[in-house]
Amino acid sequence: MLLSPWSAETPQLWGHVPMRLHHSLHTSPLFSREALAELIETYPRSHYALVNMGGQKDKRLWREGEIGNLKGVDVIEAIKNGRMWLNLRDVSALDQRYKLAP
Repeated sequence: MLLSPWSAETPQLWGHVPMRLHHSLHTSPLFSREALAELIETYPRSHYALVNMGGQKDKRLWREGEIGNLKGVDVIEAIKNGRMWLNLRDVSALDQRYKLAP
């Protein structure tokens, strides 16, 4: 099981109360660097936010950008080396492989 402890109440509580679950997502091939790079390369622009947070000592200024034609591994490397993050929205709706089932 990817998320535990999972009970009959978990789906009803999800998104409504703070929950502490353990996971084994890091062991899934879907979360390997290669699989995530492939997912990033095929993700529709309307469903992601790539955000640069600016310099660490700069005034808080976040700017949103686009992946463009970058390879997924290059996006991952830029995030690793910079003050950036990527939010892929509705992953399970766009790629059924990422739909979690208890």
